[in-house]
Amino acid sequence: MKQTLSLVVFLAFSLSAQGQGRVHFSNTSLTLASTNSTFGGPATGAISGAAGSFYFGLFSAPPGTIDPNAFTFTGAYATNTSSPGRLNGGDAEIPGSTGANSFALIVRGWSANIGHDWSEVLDYLANPVFESWYGESQIGAAQPTQPEGPYPSFFGNAPGSIPGFTLELHPAPEPTWFALAGLGAATLWFFRRRSL
Repeated sequence: MKQTLSLVVFLAFSLSAQGQGRVHFSNTSLTLASTNSTFGGPATGAISGAAGSFYFGLFSAPPGTIDPNAFTFTGAYATNTSSPGRLNGGDAEIPGSTGANSFALIVRGWSANIGHDWSEVLDYLANPVFESWYGESQIGAAQPTQPEGPYPSFFGNAPGSIPGFTLELHPAPEPTWFALAGLGAATLWFFRRRSL
């Protein structure tokens, strides 16, 4: 009996040590996500539209990381809710977290016309051919907890928390730009042929 109890305690400890820590992936009414009407312009209001009009991904890195490119996607997504500016992704698992270590976190958001998957966002950013919104938060931090919670939120206005952030308008390339580029290429071709 004593050996069985010891084995059960050992297994429970082993499983809890391998569990992933979690954070609460939702913002508050004081940390809203906004949009703007011109690239680089000021926020013009909270994101709005039917739930699922915007998507958000959670990215993590070791504490103290300051380069946004060093953050890796956790696999956790959130969407906007019917309340303007709000997003909800539930309780998100942070890979590599044991509940005893903290992480630097960034949230990246985009409009649903880009797609729902992070790989679609990467494709779009490499070749933005239609108007959409994309943005990322400043860097925050949290110490994920396990196993039952409550899980910490990393949105807030305290130092180390993520305040609200703005999704920038990415306008579609101007059709006149393509026409001018084509005209320039045709002109170069014409003068080259003429000089031969």
